[in-house]
Amino acid sequence: MRDERQLRGFVRVITKCVALDFFKAERRRSGTLRKFSEGHGVAESAEPLVQLSARIHWLTEQLQSLSDDQRQLLDWRYRLGWTLESIGSRLGLKSGAIDGRIRRVLQQLKRQSEECDDV
Repeated sequence: MRDERQLRGFVRVITKCVALDFFKAERRRSGTLRKFSEGHGVAESAEPLVQLSARIHWLTEQLQSLSDDQRQLLDWRYRLGWTLESIGSRLGLKSGAIDGRIRRVLQQLKRQSEECDDV
């Protein structure tokens, strides 16, 4: 990503995807909880929204801390929707190499996320 505007656009797309996934999961969870709580008197909490906000903030910070090359790969793949082949041809690499690089970045983010969850 060459400038701040592109980074913000990328974070916006990732945030939207994470939020949509969260709300879909929350809707399923709420339906299950509602069925269970009928007659059990269990109240729902606003805690998941607080957690989502914290995760989005954390993800924004982590994306900014990635190298320019790592951010560019994620940008091309997820914001622009480029195929591994098109990214590879742009960089002069095979699609398998691109897949490995993207997978390593995502694994790094996942490990860091799990470390934050443990704290």
